[in-house]
Amino acid sequence: FDTLVVKVHASLGKHVAKGEPLVELYSTELALAKNDFQIKFVQWQHDKKLYDLRQKLVETGAISQQLWVDTQNDEQKSRLDYNLALDKLQVYEVPKEEIDPLLARIGDKVIDSRHFGDVSEKAKMTLRAKTDGIVIEREVVPGNFYETQNVLMVIAPLDHLWVLVN
Repeated sequence: FDTLVVKVHASLGKHVAKGEPLVELYSTELALAKNDFQIKFVQWQHDKKLYDLRQKLVETGAISQQLWVDTQNDEQKSRLDYNLALDKLQVYEVPKEEIDPLLARIGDKVIDSRHFGDVSEKAKMTLRAKTDGIVIEREVVPGNFYETQNVLMVIAPLDHLWVLVN
């Protein structure tokens, strides 16, 4: 996602360990994805409650089959929308430790804007090293805006390193 780099922890030539913070980011796209995830979760929970309620009613003949089919369809659709929003966060490599609190803020409370959290907090993310290695290229500078296709830094893993000497 497009992002503003707030802080860079790794310098050129530095040895980094897996999980070590590399770059702190700020992105409105990330905040939107997190908000969308929460909204889809709330809708799915609503449709799931209706599903559970109406399942009992259809068994007793209190509601029509058409309403029951519509209820099943709504629950399925909202569950798929929720899973798609979750997948988007996972593609953005948002750690599970940052996703779970998004749902914990909502719970069974009456939903209003206060329960969705601070948008500026949702826009923050720390990129961490995926493997042990050495920073062999660093193009990232704090305060700069980067687009999706930009390479911020390259980390060479230590388990296989090729050196060509002439």
